[in-house]
Amino acid sequence: MPSTKFFNKYHVVCDRENFKLDKKYKSMKDICEDLKDSPLELNSRVSIYNIMNNVGKLYKYHQVKITKIREPLPFKTIVIRELISQ
Repeated sequence: MPSTKFFNKYHVVCDRENFKLDKKYKSMKDICEDLKDSPLELNSRVSIYNIMNNVGKLYKYHQVKITKIREPLPFKTIVIRELISQ
């Protein structure tokens, strides 16, 4: 799935005793970069897909939920005015 800069696509919620997280991400690459050094050690797309689809017994104990969302990001519009002389 291609990444986009206009929408948040994934919502990660973690309720562990030593690590709490409730954050939204634009892409799986952002999730991997942010959480590779955390106690969760999510460093691949396969592990993210496994958590999303509840595959494997190992991920049931992580207390992590990753859901797909489609939330537009707030953006600013820039208006440029020019004075055109005749």
